[in-house]
Amino acid sequence: DVHIVAIDCGIKYNIIRSLVSAGVRVTVVPWNWDIKKERYDGLFISNGPGDPAMCEETVSNLRWAIDQEVPIFGICLGNQLLARAA
Repeated sequence: DVHIVAIDCGIKYNIIRSLVSAGVRVTVVPWNWDIKKERYDGLFISNGPGDPAMCEETVSNLRWAIDQEVPIFGICLGNQLLARAA
């Protein structure tokens, strides 16, 4: 059972539906959720809207996540946030 935590920065329902239909267990958390208390196999950062420069709390959480050596992927705003954290 693969478990993905999805950070919701404006996630579209079809993304969740696609992951679930692929057999993935998805936990959706808000953009400012403390992901340190979650256990997961992969981290997904959703699309926005928004300015990545205004999401420092999310970027800070992602810096921690990068050090955990768990797969991380993002689209649109999520990818920009991941780049800022790297």
